[in-house]
Amino acid sequence: MVGFLPAARIWQQLLWSDKFSFGNPQSRTRLEQRFFNIPGSTDVQHCFRQLFKLGIPISTQ
Repeated sequence: MVGFLPAARIWQQLLWSDKFSFGNPQSRTRLEQRFFNIPGSTDVQHCFRQLFKLGIPISTQ
């Protein structure tokens, strides 16, 4: 594959969810680090990801 660099990835994440009368909100915050396997290099890439989700039940009445 052209342009492919082998990398090792690690991440830390914080998960949150709750229940309310209007639905179930969820949140995920993630900080990722990617270490590239290039001889003689100490390159690290950092990535911040954020996810928000809201589950709203459909009434069967």
